[in-house]
Amino acid sequence: MFAGANTFTIGCRCGEVKFEVSVLAHCCASPMFLEFKGGHWLSLYRDRFGADAPAVEMHTMTRDLPDGVKLSDGLPSSRTQSIGFMWRLFVGWAAMGFRVSRMEPIDEAR
Repeated sequence: MFAGANTFTIGCRCGEVKFEVSVLAHCCASPMFLEFKGGHWLSLYRDRFGADAPAVEMHTMTRDLPDGVKLSDGLPSSRTQSIGFMWRLFVGWAAMGFRVSRMEPIDEAR
């Protein structure tokens, strides 16, 4: 999917939040994914998949939207993590045998 030894910049801590790491593309400083330490999932930025991106199925954490922004696409929306969203995470975690994957540290010198 990605080529070159210097494809990604550092895993950088996001502000004061010490439990998440964002990984940026070296070429354009675009975010690629977000890892929550201790989580069993990896949040990927959908736009990075281009035309092959799967359809959006739901919106979560809409309380973080700027004032005045309305989602009018007819998809289910939740101000926080919905029960359906949490169920999908739980089912995925069960399929993993309730293990938490470890992400290897990224060399910040690149």
